[in-house]
Amino acid sequence: MVGDPGDELALIVINPSCEQLLVQKGAFGRWRNATLDMFIDLGFKASTGTFPGMTDTVEAQLDGNRMTVKVVADLPGHTVPVSRSWSLSVEEETRRKIARSSYVAVAMTTKTLPTLLSDLTPAFNDPEAVSIGVPLTR
Repeated sequence: MVGDPGDELALIVINPSCEQLLVQKGAFGRWRNATLDMFIDLGFKASTGTFPGMTDTVEAQLDGNRMTVKVVADLPGHTVPVSRSWSLSVEEETRRKIARSSYVAVAMTTKTLPTLLSDLTPAFNDPEAVSIGVPLTR
């Protein structure tokens, strides 16, 4: 959860590459990390700590103590629809807070994820991460 008490927003941090990077030649022939390009194409923006705006190409579903984030979209340059999903356990107190909201924030990063929950919020302020608001379905 990020934000002030009573006005918190659930933040889900995902590393979609998990110990690997997609690299592409960029400007001037230099290699660059292109792992998050697909998410930028879906409307994700550089994480700045402020609410990133909403998308309809990603959805989050809360079912009991499980949160599932799904991406299903047709993107230019992709021969098949992009389809990804991640599922995580949610503690009861966090589940209740999320259930009161109509959306969550999702941040994508290629950095090592921290082991402490309190260390996740920097991903919402990391310009190398990308984030977006995602509607919550029930």
